[in-house]
Amino acid sequence: MNRKLFTQKSTPYTKTNLPGKSFSTLLVLSLLVTQFLMGQSLFNRFTGADLFNGSVSSSAMGATHLLNSNGSWQSRYNPASLTKGGAVIDLQLSRLNVFERRSMPVRDSFDEFLTHADYAANTYNTNFIHAGITYKQFITGLGDVGVGISLSPLSHFNYDYSEEVRGSYRTEDGEYAGKDPVVGFQKLNTQGMQRMVSFGAGWHLQNLFQFNGSVGLSFNQVLGSEITETVQVDSLYADVINLSTYPDLVQSAKIPSGNFITVSAEFPLLAYIKLAASYESAVTIKSDSFYWERDSANGFYQFWTDSSTYVPSGINFIKPEKSTLGISYTGGENKNISIHLEADLLQYDKHQDLRDTKNVKFGFEYLTQRGTPVRGGLVYTGSPLPGMNPVSIFTFGSGKTINNIQIDFGGNYGIQSYNHPDLFPVSGDIRPDYDLVRESQLQLHLSVQYLW
Repeated sequence: MNRKLFTQKSTPYTKTNLPGKSFSTLLVLSLLVTQFLMGQSLFNRFTGADLFNGSVSSSAMGATHLLNSNGSWQSRYNPASLTKGGAVIDLQLSRLNVFERRSMPVRDSFDEFLTHADYAANTYNTNFIHAGITYKQFITGLGDVGVGISLSPLSHFNYDYSEEVRGSYRTEDGEYAGKDPVVGFQKLNTQGMQRMVSFGAGWHLQNLFQFNGSVGLSFNQVLGSEITETVQVDSLYADVINLSTYPDLVQSAKIPSGNFITVSAEFPLLAYIKLAASYESAVTIKSDSFYWERDSANGFYQFWTDSSTYVPSGINFIKPEKSTLGISYTGGENKNISIHLEADLLQYDKHQDLRDTKNVKFGFEYLTQRGTPVRGGLVYTGSPLPGMNPVSIFTFGSGKTINNIQIDFGGNYGIQSYNHPDLFPVSGDIRPDYDLVRESQLQLHLSVQYLW
């Protein structure tokens, strides 16, 4: 019997029969917000992951980083806002949890579609850290000037896939044995992280030009790193026909450094309305040698050639040119509610594999009578990969101030589904051309800021 058809009937979750607490948590969340889309981490190896990562408060409010970044995150997203507040030291921890399921369609004896049955399920996580410091000073004849420096993540290339493959066994009368024994494992893993250091400065122009606005400039240095990838087909028996014949592989490539700049400006338009705009230049980071291919039939990046050769090598990462426009409203007698809108234009300089995209972001913050913020928002963006669905993200969060310490927490969640060929096909396997891939991501943030 076909390995995948047999596996999905016997063990819906092939990595483990009891997915555990982490799966249960993600399943409950997915039932609550199934209208939101996210994912595509399979292609992190090629394009790098868009982290939607900024300060906790701005991340919770629809990733409106231009309008609402605080602390040292301002150094990257909006250096003009460094003129607000005082001196701040901040530390932020983030954790991205990914749950991916692969399934194939099942048909009955009349060749009618029944359902999509899972044959592999994987859960993995990635941790991020951000730290920095900002400082503002009034300078006679010049006005308020703020500076900041931060160390933060830019992107990552992580992906982890493990498939438990089962075979078949004919039992004899009276024999106690499993009819679908585990015969091996098929694994694909990539690891790589890009970090950056941002140096920013902002200047409030009111005292010089009688213009109540600020401008800022930052220099962002992307640090060099390394990407490693591992392919392993592990057989538990000497002669197993259900496993792929792809060879094992371990390889790595250096990721060189790069840099880009951020220019921003913000000013009040009316009593309760603020406008802001920013521009980030693009940066292309290439290995000394790189190579990959795309499938002409579906447009997806290929991991294997017909001759069972692993395709991707090296890195050709592009952080797109980004132009952002934002508007925020803070109203009410006590200014206890604020609403924020941002729009991004991401341009990949006519890259042959990636297309220009647009982001639309909505966020809000409501202050309760006790002064506790309630934050939420939505992010909608098209995918730079042709043929992929747009991405929508639900965001949430809150915070607490204790003396000079500000604690914020928040997160975002979404799910995504798309069709993709089997990662480890078997010669002669009778099955549909495409699997259904369903992926959910939950990202959580916690930050601590000390203000003085």
